[in-house]
Amino acid sequence: MNTQQSQKSAINYFVLGNVHCQAFDDFRDAVNIQKGTTIHDQISFDCLVIDVSYHGANSITLVNQHLDIGLPILLCNISEQHWRELGTLTGFFTLGGSQACLIIRQTDEAERLHYTFIDLPDSSNPKLRLQAAPIKSEVSESSQANVQNYHESSSDQDPDIAFFSSNFQSPERESEKNQSFQTLVETNLLRTKALPSKVSDVPPDLKFVTYTFSQSVPLHLGKPNNNNGDQVATTTHSWIWTVYYNNYGNELFQYIHLQTSATVSPGSLAVNNDEERAWSQSYFALSIKPQSDQIFWFQSSPETINNSTTVTDSTSFTINFDISESPSGGGSFTADKSTTRDITDWKIVETTAGSCGAWQYSQQNPYDATQNNLQDRFTFWGHVKELPNLSLYTLQSHTQIVWRTTLPTRGYARFDYRADWKFVDSWSTDCALGLCSTIHTVYGWHWWWDVPGYFNIDIGKVIDGNSPNVPDPDDLFTVELTEDAEGEPLAKVSPPRDAKRGAKFVIVEEDEPLKKVSPPRDAKRGAKFVIVEEDELLKKVSPPRDAKRGAKF
Repeated sequence: MNTQQSQKSAINYFVLGNVHCQAFDDFRDAVNIQKGTTIHDQISFDCLVIDVSYHGANSITLVNQHLDIGLPILLCNISEQHWRELGTLTGFFTLGGSQACLIIRQTDEAERLHYTFIDLPDSSNPKLRLQAAPIKSEVSESSQANVQNYHESSSDQDPDIAFFSSNFQSPERESEKNQSFQTLVETNLLRTKALPSKVSDVPPDLKFVTYTFSQSVPLHLGKPNNNNGDQVATTTHSWIWTVYYNNYGNELFQYIHLQTSATVSPGSLAVNNDEERAWSQSYFALSIKPQSDQIFWFQSSPETINNSTTVTDSTSFTINFDISESPSGGGSFTADKSTTRDITDWKIVETTAGSCGAWQYSQQNPYDATQNNLQDRFTFWGHVKELPNLSLYTLQSHTQIVWRTTLPTRGYARFDYRADWKFVDSWSTDCALGLCSTIHTVYGWHWWWDVPGYFNIDIGKVIDGNSPNVPDPDDLFTVELTEDAEGEPLAKVSPPRDAKRGAKFVIVEEDEPLKKVSPPRDAKRGAKFVIVEEDELLKKVSPPRDAKRGAKF
């Protein structure tokens, strides 16, 4: 941001103690700031600024105090350990550290939580995995294209990598990142200022919690072949997590709904004519997977889309919830979300498998960006083909996925993700003023940006602390082996394998039968077991964990 601008933003910040943060320093002269060591009147400002490195161990206490009263907090210099400590307050934390992060805690009319995180990752997060891929092809009227000298590399020592990333960490690049971050911060602060509490159309008895996480990161694309200046692409990625509790009826479990949106703009192309086009965007991919066998895929969208000018992503599922004061005892709510947008000359391939949601967005015309056939980028005479608007301007991707748990689950669930972007520079030799000779050489570069990471989400926040529907994990039971589905006596079983095949078990406590169960379902609910056979104690185990190690019972 230009710090000389005459009109300051409408946001009032209160800086608590000292703050040494480049992300904040880059726009502090353009905003209204109050400074102090204690807060007397939080109504007079819109955002509290805390430098975690300055306040040390007391930082999390300060955050807890002021989030409770609904005050947005801009935290600076957050380590990965700080994120984990914040997770104990919010139920959410992510990979790596952050230069800064805005945290907004809101509640709706039923006191349900909605957290918003606007994040600026530190210089080492996200990790840069750059693939420089020069391609050369000799072309003539009488021969087919012969692609030569193709290679990809992610080595920091590779000269092609240095060509692209030489000034990625320069002060100019950091300033661009901070400007994008400020825009996201102030947009959300203004929205919160206008609507201090969340208004929800969801029934008040339905239990859910929402986390919104957003990052905006400029990608420096380096100088193209003709050295005509560099180019900066901008990516903004948002994740909206909503955890619902289905706590009425025959089944008790959680739904986990994720909406993602990624807006990618290549910026003003450094070169865009018949002889060269650099840098156009050509590919975006996203994958997200829970690291738990208690969470499985339920729905996802969009499906694979080819030869269509629009795409719609949508999900719809019904949550049954308990209403203690209702004569019927329960109600239901259908959560449905839908977004439609233009996809002209691009295609979407859904590669979701198992519990992992995955999508690829790629340019389809005038050439398929998933293929390395360089000659497809050019006309017969060596002109670089014109590109569609989505490749030159702004691409917006939207995906949705719904998971559900096998049974009510307390604690954190980890979701690993990966995002990839691809940009292209294509040019031809022996061209002048748009005219090319009949024998020419065509070239291309690929530039990849790869971001790995993970989210940890406390999906148990929707479950009441004293909920009778979730077993106490400290309960100890005894399991007596009885018979299989055909009535034959069992000598040895291996939960969960035999359990899934229909074997039944009797749980007893103080020698009194309680009920019949089928591990691993009850085991996953937290029950601990003592396995006995012929009245002789064998050992204490916790199926299915020990069972998966190969223990026999």
